[in-house]
Amino acid sequence: MVNSGLINVIIADDSQKFMEGLKVLFNMDARYNLLETHSNGEDLVNSPNLFMAKIIITDIEMPRLNGLEAAKKINFMFPNMALVALTMYIDKVYLNEIIGAGFKAFIHKPEIATDLFKVLNEVMENRYVFPEKLKIDS
Repeated sequence: MVNSGLINVIIADDSQKFMEGLKVLFNMDARYNLLETHSNGEDLVNSPNLFMAKIIITDIEMPRLNGLEAAKKINFMFPNMALVALTMYIDKVYLNEIIGAGFKAFIHKPEIATDLFKVLNEVMENRYVFPEKLKIDS
């Protein structure tokens, strides 16, 4: 369901359990509409509804097309899209890769419950949001 007053969000993550938890979180905040979910980057990039989203949240490590490559493709098609990266493995991620792919923010999965809406609100204000613990060099 699409309501023009809501901020439409699309999520891609290959963990069904994690996705169910995100759905619960989105049901708790009336400002955001979870438009659709995908389990891999390829389906995300090929979604006919991408143009309707304001924010796309994607896991970095997914089958068929990882989140970094999906973000690059989406950023090419929709350069103003707010892209938010997710991962469990913060020590394997480099800030320059994330920014280079077009992400505007990053959320470490274990901190999703406390950080999700803070990060989304910042992104909607055109701010970049990255944790200090992300490495700078690749």
